[in-house]
Amino acid sequence: MTPEEIKKEYNARRLKYGVERDLLEKTIRRYSTARILFFLIWLVAIYVASFYSWPWFVSVIISGAGVFVFLIRRHSLYHKRKTVLDHLVRINGEEEEAMDWNFAGLDDGREYIRQDHLFAHDLDIFGRGGLFQYVNRTSTLTGKNRLAQLLSYIEKDKSEILMRQQAIADLGPRLDWRQDFRVVGLQAGEDAEDADSLNRWVGSPFDFSHVIYRVLLIAVPLTNLGVFALSLIGMISFWHFLAYLTLPLIISGMRYRKVNLKHNILGKKYPLLNKYAALFRMIETTEFTSARMQKNRLDLFTGNTSASRAIHNLARISNAFDTRLNFLAGFLMNIFFLWDIRQS
Repeated sequence: MTPEEIKKEYNARRLKYGVERDLLEKTIRRYSTARILFFLIWLVAIYVASFYSWPWFVSVIISGAGVFVFLIRRHSLYHKRKTVLDHLVRINGEEEEAMDWNFAGLDDGREYIRQDHLFAHDLDIFGRGGLFQYVNRTSTLTGKNRLAQLLSYIEKDKSEILMRQQAIADLGPRLDWRQDFRVVGLQAGEDAEDADSLNRWVGSPFDFSHVIYRVLLIAVPLTNLGVFALSLIGMISFWHFLAYLTLPLIISGMRYRKVNLKHNILGKKYPLLNKYAALFRMIETTEFTSARMQKNRLDLFTGNTSASRAIHNLARISNAFDTRLNFLAGFLMNIFFLWDIRQS
């Protein structure tokens, strides 16, 4: 393709995604209005049903809750898609500008400038208008650091240079894949402290490895259910049930400080971990033709376990751990399921 044809392709993509985003914004507004109206109607329906039988009252609450959750989920999905479209419009606009040698919207990597480097400063590798700004399309901090490292080192191995060229030739025609990969990476920000904290968490000892905690994780929820059932059938009073619940609360609080330290390390990492899981999944599910990309793909598997699956599981732990940030939810989950111990 000629430079003019490439520029037209980016322009067409920017316009296409822009139109889709505008239509989606209208859909989001409609769903927002529908959700509010349904909620008001649902409240009225609950009030009216309360004058009839209990089955009617419960049915209205359950069915209404189902519809309301559906509307919330659809609204959330549309918002996620809009975020993707925002990124696609922006990156295609940047590429269109770059075809006219305007790189102002791209990261220039000025933090990598070193006055004492052998050649990087003299050749304007980093900084405004430098080579880094011209070629950088990374969307992760690790990728950005790796690109800066490659540009700061003179590669002399012929086979390594050829493998890199083959990888570029492999990825070059995959415009959709490359843009989707970049968009996934842009959906969650990160800094150097994130990687350090995750490494500390991986290297930290398991605080609740003793067999007694494994027994408690099974016994406490079952005992809670049994005591609650006894209160329902009147064998013990409801106040006795509430008094009993102080026991699992005490058990959860015994290692509260250590749990807090662990949550400070792992907490609020779900978007970042989910991002990396999605990026690795894209590599794992793509059939590459170059030796370098095939090796990168195989490196993400250990036996039958993929890196994306392992990170996704870690993301679920982080997300579950963050439940404790909601005081009421964390309080109830610790009482009934020893949630902090279970996630630690």
